[in-house]
Amino acid sequence: MSKKESAQPLPTLPMREILSYRVSVLHALLTRKLSSISSTSTLTTNQWKVLSVLYFWPPITAVGVSEVVVLDKAAISRAIGSLVKLKLAERRHDAESNSTVVVITPAGRKLYGKIQEDIESMQHDALSRLSSSKQAQLFEALDRIEQALR
Repeated sequence: MSKKESAQPLPTLPMREILSYRVSVLHALLTRKLSSISSTSTLTTNQWKVLSVLYFWPPITAVGVSEVVVLDKAAISRAIGSLVKLKLAERRHDAESNSTVVVITPAGRKLYGKIQEDIESMQHDALSRLSSSKQAQLFEALDRIEQALR
């Protein structure tokens, strides 16, 4: 499909006014893009999501990860286990809270930084048709919708 063809307006269909339909379409398209990015680093999408949390949060428990990432506990546990095996994360005992926390390793930080560059490029392309103020409005609207659904 050429750039000219992809610039054509999308058909007006009744389900395009249904939020869950529109979000599922965007989710599928973003997942396809993210899968191609994370596959170059041998990470699954779930591993990438958990690694993202570990990158931005201080040491965090698996339960803490589940509060940030909308994945079931089994998927989070598998992702953490595989990240530990890949030496991208490690488990540590936190004496203060007497719990096991997960932290990103230097190798995990390096890999995440590379993946993040690709994701930022993909996001820039996806949002390039919106002004910076429209992008800010989009993310504000998404925040409000997410808060309403939580």
